[in-house]
Amino acid sequence: MFAMPAVSARDPSTNGFHLTTSYVLGEDGSELTQQDGSGNWQRTNVYVAGKLLATYDTSGLHFHLTDPLGTRRMQVSGNLNTIGVPDTDIQSLPYGDALYAYPDPYAPPTADDATPLHFTGKERDSESGNDYFGARYYASSMGRFLTPDWAAKLTGSDPVPYAKLDNPQSLNLYTYGLNNPLRNVDKDGHCDSSATATANTQCQNVSNLHVSNAMQQQIKREEGLPGTKGAPAPKVYKDGAGNLTVGWGHKVTAADHLKLGDTIKTDQAQKLFDSDLSSKESTVRDVLTNNGGHQFSQGEFNALVDLTYNGGPGMLTSGTSPSLMGAMNAGDYNGMSQQLRYTKDSAGNVEPGLVTRSVIREVIFLGADLGSQ
Repeated sequence: MFAMPAVSARDPSTNGFHLTTSYVLGEDGSELTQQDGSGNWQRTNVYVAGKLLATYDTSGLHFHLTDPLGTRRMQVSGNLNTIGVPDTDIQSLPYGDALYAYPDPYAPPTADDATPLHFTGKERDSESGNDYFGARYYASSMGRFLTPDWAAKLTGSDPVPYAKLDNPQSLNLYTYGLNNPLRNVDKDGHCDSSATATANTQCQNVSNLHVSNAMQQQIKREEGLPGTKGAPAPKVYKDGAGNLTVGWGHKVTAADHLKLGDTIKTDQAQKLFDSDLSSKESTVRDVLTNNGGHQFSQGEFNALVDLTYNGGPGMLTSGTSPSLMGAMNAGDYNGMSQQLRYTKDSAGNVEPGLVTRSVIREVIFLGADLGSQ
């Protein structure tokens, strides 16, 4: 970590400048501690795995609750006598505009807005209202960066900084998050591109997408024998709906020449799984192409295939999932993430295992890294 004398102000009495604020920064540039111009401590931020967890200030300890994109939405007290009590509520619109922090109705006396780290975890300047993203400043009032995107070096094959020529949204060098703040996060002030986005979160044409290896293993764990971490069911059985099933959730058909109680080997289970997965991938690609034609990330594609594998192709129809299909047509990725639940068995009863799988599916859609892709 290192200290940084970051902010100065003009002193009219001397026609010079004097230090007003200094920071102690982490190795990754994150703001750890803030001091005033005289070196008096004001606050310290606490991070876990790169995420803001809490802030100590002169009022005590405060824990932060954020939305999936990292924007703070609530602060709860961490002080001994009021621990867990909400102290500050924070609201803002999708581009970070209309940001407003106010005391919760049940706030203890120690409630305050403990840190200026707000929109997706970036610091909001109290004077200008702009957010500092590292490479440049962002104006939430306009939903635009104040200066165009730039790159230290351009190549002939990449003439526009951090742009993808097949995605028009990336060609405007002032836009934030490809004009989709409900789904995309700009980590450092540069636009999302193959140079900065992870393999799991980069937008792609659906024709290029296949379920990742890590997601295949996740599906096997969900569909395999309980307690085996994903081993296939070797013997044909009846599932809760009375369907003959074997391997990794394969529904037996006449072409399989299998009957109740028959046993298959692991390599046969793998062939059935590969065939089922390929079918589900084709279904998802067709549906995405014909319902809005938007780009999707690897994680989003993985989650939608898992939904189809778990609940069947009917899950991607307006009759079964009208809200999901409506969000898909509108390109509302946040709306889609909230419509991926498949929690009831064939008798209409809530199944805990399906609830857990649905929660995992939503997290995967929102960009959780499953490991090697």
